[in-house]
Amino acid sequence: MNFEKSSDTKTLESVLVEAQIGDMITYDMLSKAIGRDVRDFALASLTSARRSLQQSKGFVFGVEHNVGLKRLNDSEIVKSTEYDRNKMRRAAKRSLKKLSVVDFDKLAPEEKRQHVVASAQMGAIEMFAGKKAMAKIESKVDDTKRTLPIGETLRLFG
Repeated sequence: MNFEKSSDTKTLESVLVEAQIGDMITYDMLSKAIGRDVRDFALASLTSARRSLQQSKGFVFGVEHNVGLKRLNDSEIVKSTEYDRNKMRRAAKRSLKKLSVVDFDKLAPEEKRQHVVASAQMGAIEMFAGKKAMAKIESKVDDTKRTLPIGETLRLFG
């Protein structure tokens, strides 16, 4: 199966690729480019265009609520991960709440395994995405390290 980008995605990508760091591309500009409101009719295409430019060009866009997209600089990209971390923590917490209402004893053996696995994963995500975990990891990072090996990170919580 061959994947081909939609014409909306291609058009939105052609607008976004022109953005310089710090530029704001409004929803009105994007809507004008595709001939209809991008927020009502082409959010999936906009997401695809953003993903494609991140992969191919290293462009990252932040969302300015009710305004549009801003091409982020390196510092802004790093800061934007705080939002992502909080979003993951909240999603894991919601999943754990859903799992907590299950009558475990009524599940089939395979479903019990899936429940335990999902609970463990969501619990780990919630824990690692919390501020205490971030502080613990931060204490082991110095300004010269570009990455912290996953094994070293896991040992912090062992």
